[in-house]
Amino acid sequence: MARVFAEQAWKSAQELGCNSTYEMILMAAHKARTIKRDDLARGERPTVHALRLFEDKQIDYPELYEDYIKSKQTVEPPKLTDEENDE
Repeated sequence: MARVFAEQAWKSAQELGCNSTYEMILMAAHKARTIKRDDLARGERPTVHALRLFEDKQIDYPELYEDYIKSKQTVEPPKLTDEENDE
C-alpha cells in the first residue's frame, strides 16, 4: 500500500512542477518539519501528512520550493535603501 501511495504522490508532484523523486522527498521532508502536531489527525505522522498534501495537490509547490531554498541560505541578499533605489 505504501508503494502505491508514494507513486500517486509522485504523479501529483510531477503535475505541480516537481522534477525528480529526490526533489519531492526533499520538499515533503521540509513540509513535514513545518507542520504543527496540532494540525494532524490522531496517530498521523508529519511525513505521511506532507505526502498526502502532495497527493491531494494542496501544496503551492513554487512557494514551498522558495521557502526551502531560503531555509538553506546562510547569507541574506543585500537590502536596498531608499537612496540606492532612487539612483
